Amino acid sequence: MNGFAQDNLMTLLRIGILPILLITIYLRNRSARRWKRAQAPVNAPDTSRKPPLPPLDPDTAAEAALRAALARSIEGEGITSHRGAALTRWQLAAALADRMLAEGRHAEAEDALQGAQAAADAGRWPALLRLARVRADNGQRDTARTLLSQAAELRLTEMRTASRGDPLHFAELLAHDKPIPRDLHDPTLVHIGPLGWLVLSGRGDDSRALIDTLLAPLDRALAESAGDPTGKVDGFPRALLHDVRDRLAAARMADTGDRHLT
Repeated sequence: MNGFAQDNLMTLLRIGILPILLITIYLRNRSARRWKRAQAPVNAPDTSRKPPLPPLDPDTAAEAALRAALARSIEGEGITSHRGAALTRWQLAAALADRMLAEGRHAEAEDALQGAQAAADAGRWPALLRLARVRADNGQRDTARTLLSQAAELRLTEMRTASRGDPLHFAELLAHDKPIPRDLHDPTLVHIGPLGWLVLSGRGDDSRALIDTLLAPLDRALAESAGDPTGKVDGFPRALLHDVRDRLAAARMADTGDRHLT
């Protein structure tokens, strides 16, 4: 075989071998990928995950439901009220403590409120209120006053944030017409608001001073808008602001002296 024939033969061999090599490489890679997929763990459904709790009304829910919701909230799960609002750990703990305090189960109530004093979030004030009742019932009046004062400050912080620096809105949030109970043993305490809590904690002067800082802008806004045909003051109906002003003034007159826990 001459040189020319040998060159042609080698060229033909190269042309025939190259596709075979490419096909072999492709099949080997595909086989390797299949083997890796076969070795990967199967993603089985997570049966350990608990189903979400249904929305609940903290004021009427059974104790067992509140316990379950509190435990899940502590674990980081979001709990929703029957009205679609988010319920915090401290709201759930406070609702559970209310049930226990109503039955005289003070030690259990204190357990439910565990961690409230050490927590950093402002939303813990509902738990501090109930813890103050526990301390008062145990004869620790000074501690109870301190807790009540802290709850008032935290709630005021929330209200100031919600009002976004608007004194008229802040006054609207603060105004209340509920009588201040004589002591912390009264369950209606939780509904009177931070002005009353300041009074019961022995800080009546602070409560009255805060009211005074709000009466001034209320009076000024009402005076400047007299005769306004829209009937509004900075977006608020005049009738509403008159009512807010009257209620704050009544609260100031009622709180003529500091009350103490009995």
